Amino acid sequence: AIGARLRVDFRHDGRLRSTHRVVGGGGSYGANPLRQWIGLGGATRVEKLEIRWPGSGTVQVLGGLEVDRALVIVEE
Repeated sequence: AIGARLRVDFRHDGRLRSTHRVVGGGGSYGANPLRQWIGLGGATRVEKLEIRWPGSGTVQVLGGLEVDRALVIVEE
């Protein structure tokens, strides 16, 4: 997933907000981990998670995800 672009849409205080990430190349001692930690404040669920996979250009969309969970996502 190195190079994958993530967009996370969620509601916080009644407003739709988005955050974006790019999965880096990894590293040791906590530098650029492959696992992505995304703070969502007081959100209770993720409205939409959009993943743009590098290489293939495939866009994968997941919705209605619970917060405080670890997900393993594989390119479709």
